[in-house]
Amino acid sequence: MKGKKLLGLLLTVFLVSSLFAGCGKAKNTAADNSNTQDETKLTGDIEMWSTFSDNENKVLKDKIIPAFNVKYPGIKVKVTAMPSGDDYKKQILTAGMTGTTPDLARVDISDVAQYASQGYLLSVEDLNGFNDIKTNTYEGPMSASYYNGHYYGIPLDTNTKIAIYNKKLLSSVGYTEAPKTMEEFENLAVKLKAKGIKGIGIGGVGTWNTLPYYLSLGGKITNNDATKATGFLNSAESVKALEKIVEWNNNGLIANSLLGGEGTWEGFNDEHYAMIDDGPWWYSSNKDQKEVKDNVIFSAMPKGVGGSINLVGGEDTMIFKDSKSPKQAWIFAKFLASDEAQTIFASELGMMPVCKATGEKDVVKNNAVTKVYMEQLNSTWARLPHPKWSDISQVIQDAFETSIRKASTPQKALDDAASKVDLLLLEK
Repeated sequence: MKGKKLLGLLLTVFLVSSLFAGCGKAKNTAADNSNTQDETKLTGDIEMWSTFSDNENKVLKDKIIPAFNVKYPGIKVKVTAMPSGDDYKKQILTAGMTGTTPDLARVDISDVAQYASQGYLLSVEDLNGFNDIKTNTYEGPMSASYYNGHYYGIPLDTNTKIAIYNKKLLSSVGYTEAPKTMEEFENLAVKLKAKGIKGIGIGGVGTWNTLPYYLSLGGKITNNDATKATGFLNSAESVKALEKIVEWNNNGLIANSLLGGEGTWEGFNDEHYAMIDDGPWWYSSNKDQKEVKDNVIFSAMPKGVGGSINLVGGEDTMIFKDSKSPKQAWIFAKFLASDEAQTIFASELGMMPVCKATGEKDVVKNNAVTKVYMEQLNSTWARLPHPKWSDISQVIQDAFETSIRKASTPQKALDDAASKVDLLLLEK
């Protein structure tokens, strides 16, 4: 009898243990499999607003959506081409206020926080398959969709900038490869100045143009959780970084493009500037100019005390709260970030993938230009995921410009900017 009681007790313990184990990995896996099977059977129509170019939308409609429908034949996707820039933002904000949004949209990563703060977006971190997407996506693009404790989208496409050098001009002063450090970079510019060449081609005083240099030189914006700028934007390291940029300009090392003179593309192609930093669109726009293509060196940003830093650009797919078919919209958003879709984008358009698996494929690794961009993507900064980023960016730009134009010292300019940014950070 005791033996039977003991056996019964052991069986009870085993069953209870199994039940609790089911709440962990095993249960999640079963749930994921069940949900995946259900997903393939879902039906419905969804609309996506797209800011892709005509050629990119053609690939989306002719290649991506047919591949999606092989797996999900019941979900019909309508793509509506939209303008980019401020007009698009106004349309999204108006649609959000009036409840007339589509199901999902392609949006610039710098705008996600603003739409999320208005309450227009669906947070996605609890949706089926999100953790797999997060694990398999590059950290820089993924971080851009995070705001106020939640993820409000997933990366669709990404970009960053790298240093592009004129090989002939470098050779004229004894350089056979791109500078690896900021010190070598500055020395190159000094040598080129003696030949009447500007060595540092910064495209303007806006943050997209100046922050790669400022951050690489050790400058900071805020603390890690983006709640405070004072003590960071105006820290000793930040002041020193801005002082170096001002010094470069005062010494005639920076291209005229910084303050609105000859543009970076024109100055580079005419061999007035030895270096510019730009995105993958530069190569696609200039690759047919053989004399240009054969005379360039692509390289990561030169490394300073802050590292080799450039900014993350790109777009996210976000789902609106007013979507009539949120499950179907999520399935399509996941597919757009998948290796299958990202491989099509990379093969057909030369786009930088957001998916790590795609980044390891020959279509990316065997492309000498894309390969450098992907390497730089591992060392990038995502602009603050804050609804007031455009205002914050303008404050920083103003501080940089007043310093470069000698209307203020870097210390005073950054002190004032830090106080203003602190107030903006409070606005959620």
